[in-house]
Amino acid sequence: MEKAYVLMKIKRGKVMDVKNNLSQIKGVAEVNLVSGRYDAVARIECEKLSTITDIVMNKIHKTDSIERSETLIVFA
Repeated sequence: MEKAYVLMKIKRGKVMDVKNNLSQIKGVAEVNLVSGRYDAVARIECEKLSTITDIVMNKIHKTDSIERSETLIVFA
């Protein structure tokens, strides 16, 4: 199982919308709201790294309310 964490800065007033929308994506195991530099962290779990890449590039990056993101691939 491949894993990644996506740290996201979200537009003001859109945090719950993004959380709810991302939670519906197959492969997104959970989305947590956090304090600090980022507003939310998504944990992605998939069988293949290419599926994680697809989720990040074609779903998360195309979400208008997400201003900035940083993806952390889990090595071990």
